[in-house]
Amino acid sequence: MQHNKRVFSPYELVPEIKKIVNDGGVFPLAVTGISMRPFLTEGVDTVFIEKADKSNLKCGDPVFIYRNNCAILHRVYKITEDGFYMKGDAHIRSDGFFSFDDIVGVVKYAINGKTNKKRKLNTPLIRFLVKLNRIRIHIFNFFKGK
Repeated sequence: MQHNKRVFSPYELVPEIKKIVNDGGVFPLAVTGISMRPFLTEGVDTVFIEKADKSNLKCGDPVFIYRNNCAILHRVYKITEDGFYMKGDAHIRSDGFFSFDDIVGVVKYAINGKTNKKRKLNTPLIRFLVKLNRIRIHIFNFFKGK
């Protein structure tokens, strides 16, 4: 049996994701792009988005946001009273400041499509490895001359 895949634009998909997670559901979303490497891999990992409790948002939480017709899944690295900053695991620069209202949901776990292993994305070990990865990127860029 052949399965047809349909790619939805964020404009089409985000309202449905918001509705599902705000009603207490969980939305599976295939990872696209390379900005969360090596912790999330395009074409392999699926993340599961849940309702974000802004009062419980922590540094290290991967969040799915939507702003200006752009959807981004990156990790929170700084929280203020008015919002938060985030960046991809493979990035050394911030995506900028975001309002709590930009959050569609928070990612609590991912499943690897090759191994079917479920893993949490904001454990002490993962937070340490994210920092180590950013140090690796800085060293690589230093020697590359960036």
